Amino acid sequence: MMAKGIGISCYPGLEHSESMLRLIGSAAKRGVKHVFISLHIPETDFKEVFAESKKLCKEARANEMSITADVSPRTLSFLGLKELDLGPFAELGLTDVRMDFGFSIDDIVAASSSYQLGIVLNASDVSNEWTKSLITQMKGAHRIRACHNFYPRCDSGLAWEYFLRRSKELKELGLEIAAFVPSQMGRRPIMYEGLPTLERHRWMQPGQAARELFATKVIDYVYFGDSQPSDPELNEVLRAAQEECLEIRVALSRPLTVIEVKLAFEQVHVQPLGGAYAHVIRSAAGRSHGELPMVYPLAASPRPKGTVTIDNINYGRYCGELQITLEDLGADPRVNVIGRIVPEDIHLIDMARSGAAFRLKVAEN
Repeated sequence: MMAKGIGISCYPGLEHSESMLRLIGSAAKRGVKHVFISLHIPETDFKEVFAESKKLCKEARANEMSITADVSPRTLSFLGLKELDLGPFAELGLTDVRMDFGFSIDDIVAASSSYQLGIVLNASDVSNEWTKSLITQMKGAHRIRACHNFYPRCDSGLAWEYFLRRSKELKELGLEIAAFVPSQMGRRPIMYEGLPTLERHRWMQPGQAARELFATKVIDYVYFGDSQPSDPELNEVLRAAQEECLEIRVALSRPLTVIEVKLAFEQVHVQPLGGAYAHVIRSAAGRSHGELPMVYPLAASPRPKGTVTIDNINYGRYCGELQITLEDLGADPRVNVIGRIVPEDIHLIDMARSGAAFRLKVAEN
């Protein structure tokens, strides 16, 4: 399984150069390969922004990291340019330029003809027809990717359904796609409300948010939108990229046996036929290693939606199968209830049902 890409963000003009340089160095030591900066934040002094950006680009390139800058017509105004010219961005040491808004296909094709900078499209806004036309006119001369926006204002992030539909459309055009998760520890000015792509991720731990993004199978890169993630947050997102599976928390209903812990929490689960079963998510991981485990029956309990169960020896060859209920089901003496998915993670059922790999984790009290 190929690990996905992880990136950090730096905002010259909003933060001290020293803290941004420290972040790049720290992230690089952990294996982070990508840096995102913005060159059109209205609250900044652009002369300062450009000078600091040179330092950041130099440090990133020294650490063999790609560096993408967000640009818009406002950036051109700051530079005193009347039309799109990638020369100043190439001189900065950038590897990619993200065309945030306000540029035509002709602008991008003409400007990129003299420079080997990667082109990153605004995944949240551009249409399929616009994207197809650009890809055709670029004729493979440049690497073209797509990156979603982040949304500083609370309640303004993307809805899950739109995000997923738009990402799938771009993926079908052959593009790699990036999105942002927030930090809960080091939030960026001016709003300090997080910088996620998805609104539902705004108050979520970044590792969990990254797992959701990677589980869609259409997101290739996850960047921290916020600029000062903690070391544990960086480590969790890197772990999410390596594992590429959801992490679903379960509130236990009782103490578990050693075999139940092994079956439920010490392996990765996948439903073999995504979306196929009417009432439950099924994982046969516990009965796929030859000899069936010995799971003895306990008192049967009702199984509301989100209940996690393991089949016992009364179910014969199904003994050891783990299930998550998709709707309320009655008690069954052949099925042992071990716990229930916490309310904050219940939305992950749909992704697991569709075939996303998942790992269960005991919820903290």
